[in-house]
Amino acid sequence: MHYSSNDSVIALPNSNEMSVAIMALQLKYDSSPDNSYISLVISASRKKHCYSCIVCKCSVDRVKHCYSCIMCMCSVDRVKHCYSCIMCMCSVDRVKHCYSCIMCKCSVDRVKHCYSCIVCKCSVDRVKHCYSCIVCKCSVDRVKHCYSCIVCKCSVDRVKHCYSCIMCKCSVDSVKHCYSCIMCMCGVDSVKHCYSCIVCKCSVDRVKHCYSCIMCKCSVDRVKHCYSCIMCMCGVDRVKHCYSCIMCMCSVDSVKHCYSCIVCKCGVDRVKHCYSCIMCMCSVDRAKHCYSCIMCMCGVDRVKHCYSCIMCMCGVDRVKHCYSCIVCKCSVDRVKHCYSCIMCMCGVDRVKHCYSCIMCMCSVDRVKHCYSCIMCKCSVDRVKHCYSCIMCMCGVDSVKHCYSCIVCKCSVDSVKHCYSCIVCMCGVDSVKHCYSCIMCMCGVDSVKHCYSCIVCKCSVDRVKHCYSFIMCKCSVDRAKHCYSCIVCKCSVDRVKHCYSCIMCKCSVDRVKHCYSCIVCKCSVDRVKHCYSCIVCKCGVDRVKHCYSCIMCMCGVDRVKHCYSCIMCMCSVDRVKHCYSCIVCKCSVDRVKHCYSCIMCMCGVDRVKHCYSCIVCKWSVDSVKHCYSCIVCMCGVDSVKHCYSCIVCKCSVDRVKHCYSCIMCMCSVDRVKHCYSCIMCKCSVDRVKHCYSCIMCMCGVDSVQCVSP
Repeated sequence: MHYSSNDSVIALPNSNEMSVAIMALQLKYDSSPDNSYISLVISASRKKHCYSCIVCKCSVDRVKHCYSCIMCMCSVDRVKHCYSCIMCMCSVDRVKHCYSCIMCKCSVDRVKHCYSCIVCKCSVDRVKHCYSCIVCKCSVDRVKHCYSCIVCKCSVDRVKHCYSCIMCKCSVDSVKHCYSCIMCMCGVDSVKHCYSCIVCKCSVDRVKHCYSCIMCKCSVDRVKHCYSCIMCMCGVDRVKHCYSCIMCMCSVDSVKHCYSCIVCKCGVDRVKHCYSCIMCMCSVDRAKHCYSCIMCMCGVDRVKHCYSCIMCMCGVDRVKHCYSCIVCKCSVDRVKHCYSCIMCMCGVDRVKHCYSCIMCMCSVDRVKHCYSCIMCKCSVDRVKHCYSCIMCMCGVDSVKHCYSCIVCKCSVDSVKHCYSCIVCMCGVDSVKHCYSCIMCMCGVDSVKHCYSCIVCKCSVDRVKHCYSFIMCKCSVDRAKHCYSCIVCKCSVDRVKHCYSCIMCKCSVDRVKHCYSCIVCKCSVDRVKHCYSCIVCKCGVDRVKHCYSCIMCMCGVDRVKHCYSCIMCMCSVDRVKHCYSCIVCKCSVDRVKHCYSCIMCMCGVDRVKHCYSCIVCKWSVDSVKHCYSCIVCMCGVDSVKHCYSCIVCKCSVDRVKHCYSCIMCMCSVDRVKHCYSCIMCKCSVDRVKHCYSCIMCMCGVDSVQCVSP
């Protein structure tokens, strides 16, 4: 193996020198985990869209769209679009787009685009694009593009693009593009592109592109592209592209593209593109694209694109795109695009695009796009696009787009688009689009579109669309459309549509539509539509639509539409629409639309739409749309749309749309759209779209896709 002089400065003629070079790389990188050391020598050769290995020493060279092995010593050479085995000694030869087995001795020959079994003795022959079983004795024959079962005895025959069950006795016959169940006894027959249930007794028949339930008794019949429930007894019938419930008894009938409930008793009938409830008894009927409730008894009828409640008894009827309540007794009727309440008894009737209350008894009638109260007794009537109160007795009448108070006695009358106070006695009158204070006695008068403070004595004057702070002494003047901080001393001036910090000393100046930090010392200046950090010292400057870090010391400068880090010391500069790292020391510079790392020291530079690493020291430079590694020291350079490694020392250079390795020292070079191995010593060379083995010693050499 020899790298060209244009791409690298090292020649690796054999695996021994590769190991030496990798160890040298580890020593050098451990000594200087900074952003300057980005283009690591081992990973500097024409890698595009490639995932590296995890906790291994493998070498991945000239691989395109390939997943490498995990914790193994296998050799993967000349494989195209193939997944290798995990913790096994299997041989994968002439395989294209195929997953090899894990902890097994299986033989995978003449397979195209196929996943092999894990910890099993199964035989996978003449299979195309198929996942084999795990820890089983199943037989997978004449299967095309199909996932086999795990730890089971199931038979998968004449299945195309289908996932079989795991630890079950299910039968998957004449299924096309379907995922079978895991640890269940379900029957999956004549299903196309469907995920079956896990640890259940459900029946999945005539389903296309559908996920079945997990550990349930649900029935999934005539479902197309639908996710079934988990640990439930729900019925999913005539559902297309729908997620079923988990641990519930709900019924999902004639639903298209709908998520069912979890651990509930809800009824979901004739719902299209709808999420059902979790652990509830709610009824979701004639809903389209709707999330049902969780652990509730709510009624969701004729709802379209609606989220149901959680642990409640609310009624959601004729709701479109609406979230139902959680652990409540509220009623949500004729609501469109509305979030229901949580743990409440409120009444939400004729509400469109409205959030219901949580643990309350409030009544929300004729409300459009409105959040209801939480743990309160307030009355919200004739409210449009309004957030209700939490744990209060306030009265919110004739309010549009308004948040109600929490545990308070305030009176909110003739308010439009206004958030009410929390645990207070304040008077909010003739306010438009305003959040009231919490546990305070402040006076908020003649305010338009303004959020008031909580537990404070502050003065909020001439503010539009602004959140005030809680338990503070700050002054909010000349602010427009701005969210103020909570329990802080910050100053919010000339801010439009901005959330201020909580329990902090930050400064928010010239900010538009921005969330400030919480319990921090950060500075938020010239930010538009941006969330600031929480409990941090970060600097957020010239940021638009950006979330700042939490409990950190990071620097966020010239960022647009970006989420900042949490509990870190990272620097985020010139980033657009980007999530910063959490509890880390990483540097994020010139990043657009990027998620930063968590608890790390990594460097993320020139990255667009990229997730950074977690608890690591690696540097991510010139990466676009890329996920970084976790708890590692790897180098990810000039990567586009790429996932970096986790807990490793690997080097990922010039990779596009690629997952890197985890806890390894492997080298990934000239790879496109490829997953590398985990905790292994394998070599993956010239592989395209291939998953390598995990914790194995298998040999994957000279693999080529051939017809069965």
